[in-house]
Amino acid sequence: MSPIMPRPALLFLGILVRLAAGAEEDPFDLFLLVRTYSPGFCKKESSAFTVHGLWPLFANSTNPQYCKIVNATGLLPPDTAELHCKWKSFKGPDEAFWEHEWVTKGTCAEHVLGDRPTFFRTVLELDEVYELNGALAAHNVTPSDTHSYAADDLLNAVSDSYGAAPLLICKGKSLVSIRMCLSLDLKPIPCPPALESECGAKVNLPEGAPVEAACSRFFPPPGQASKRADLVHGTGAGAAVAVA
Repeated sequence: MSPIMPRPALLFLGILVRLAAGAEEDPFDLFLLVRTYSPGFCKKESSAFTVHGLWPLFANSTNPQYCKIVNATGLLPPDTAELHCKWKSFKGPDEAFWEHEWVTKGTCAEHVLGDRPTFFRTVLELDEVYELNGALAAHNVTPSDTHSYAADDLLNAVSDSYGAAPLLICKGKSLVSIRMCLSLDLKPIPCPPALESECGAKVNLPEGAPVEAACSRFFPPPGQASKRADLVHGTGAGAAVAVA
């Protein structure tokens, strides 16, 4: 009997099938998985990375948008609790933020990622597979109001965990976003030269509030980061994808 593949493996296999079916379209070059570190601009927010979006992108840094006329509202995954915790809006209702990301970005990747509910599930699963809070903590990069980090410390922490360095985005010296470049089959890749980090040599990772109790189950302890790294480097679900 064949072993049951973990959920992330099924996700990646589904993407590979859709890519094979629509390979001739090739409408963009990569994805940008964007996570926000909100204490970088608002100290009352939780000391945790949350999802901003998954953006289709051309290698020259431009991006397709609004690729399909859609209804103002649509289907979401059955359990929206995870969305509310991990994909938060800091400027209005969460639902309006999700809709904006689907209409502007998700519709341009529908042939790769699938329909609207699948888009949201895929982004949440990518956030889990390429989790940042634990990956940084495993490399001794934790929120602090008294200590600055070399930008390379953050870059190396993500690269060591997932195989490719991300982009760092700062407001002043404070980190506000980490952006990972992903191939069309959702594997980390080096970012093209047209995309650059926007931080100096030193980066602050300010402390914010604790994660709300209702959301704590969606932010696992740092020690679990190594398990997610196994998925990417071939000892877990990633190995199943490589065979496929």
